[in-house]
Amino acid sequence: MINIKNLNNYSKFLLYKRNIISNKAIVNKFAFYINMIIYNITTLISIIAILVINTNNININTLKIGKTYLNNMCNGSKSSMKGGTNLPASYNGTDDSMFYNAEEGIDVQNIQWENNLIRQELGTSGNQSGGCAKKNCSFNKKLLLLVSKILKEHKMKIDKSTKQELINIIKNYVYRTVDILKSNKKKLTLKSMKNILSKSRIKKLLI
Repeated sequence: MINIKNLNNYSKFLLYKRNIISNKAIVNKFAFYINMIIYNITTLISIIAILVINTNNININTLKIGKTYLNNMCNGSKSSMKGGTNLPASYNGTDDSMFYNAEEGIDVQNIQWENNLIRQELGTSGNQSGGCAKKNCSFNKKLLLLVSKILKEHKMKIDKSTKQELINIIKNYVYRTVDILKSNKKKLTLKSMKNILSKSRIKKLLI
């Protein structure tokens, strides 16, 4: 299983991007849920390749079967999200080259979401310790690394383009989870987050 500490920045970024006010405990818990989505979807695709297609090689056809299964399991008619959610550039494999490293309570209006940029005072310039300008640390590449580790654990093979498509499927369900939390009109707590997601269509990906 993935160390959720590796996903805390991603968790924080997604929650703040959707203006979901949260604390450290909620960020950590959502990182855990992201972890479950990554692991469960990657493992499901691996099982489909082995049991349905009788191969340890994941290809586009494997992903198509997996997407159909996921749609049915999560009671969704489409793999894409509804409601006009703006997906980050990294959804399509773009290197966003940054993490969200602000402390809780920071004015998120200073962040330039439309440009996938965090202003210099938050420590994202190349000469500041908090940034990633000189490091290969985009969210997309981090997810690629985590999925690669799971696939290696399962002894599965996959080419680069197909792996990115798998990442896109995973992101789709991560973003859907964020939108489910966003639909909650009350203050989000650990207890309410658990209740909301346990009653959601994607609950099977979180166990």
